[in-house]
Amino acid sequence: MLDFTHLLVPLDLGAASRLVVEEALSLARRFGARATLLHASWSAPCVYGGAADPSYWPVEGLLDVARDELDAALNVAKARY
Repeated sequence: MLDFTHLLVPLDLGAASRLVVEEALSLARRFGARATLLHASWSAPCVYGGAADPSYWPVEGLLDVARDELDAALNVAKARY
């Protein structure tokens, strides 16, 4: 049987993410493993030549949402495990 020591849990922050976190934490607890929650995002390339500033992409709002969602998942983990 495999023994896990560390689980990497990629999240898209969609509706099912909370269920994924709970399942991953359950597995981590069963194996005495650590769990790392990860949200990765990408920035769309600017392909429109008429853009005033092609380096601008409104990521601050996206970062705030991601931080809030990951903080909520972490609070669940702390409360249950």
